[in-house]
Amino acid sequence: QPVFYAPRRLDALAALREDRTMADLCAKFELHPHQITEWKRQLLERAAEVYERGIVAARDAGDVQAAKEMTVFLKRLRKGGKAPQ
Repeated sequence: QPVFYAPRRLDALAALREDRTMADLCAKFELHPHQITEWKRQLLERAAEVYERGIVAARDAGDVQAAKEMTVFLKRLRKGGKAPQ
């Protein structure tokens, strides 16, 4: 089974937004519904950790705007909100 990796995060993010049907996503990304569902699950499980590290890295690099945007996303994620558009 493929492991979730960065280029596929767009597939998972599209699934999180829920603005397209699973059939549309499968056609667009040429994937089986199970794979999109699995990447979505993995993203949800790991997103907080990834964004926490990203916030630290952005702050260390002096990128205040990126840190701020990731902090907003992380707060939404922890509240159970949808991914930003």
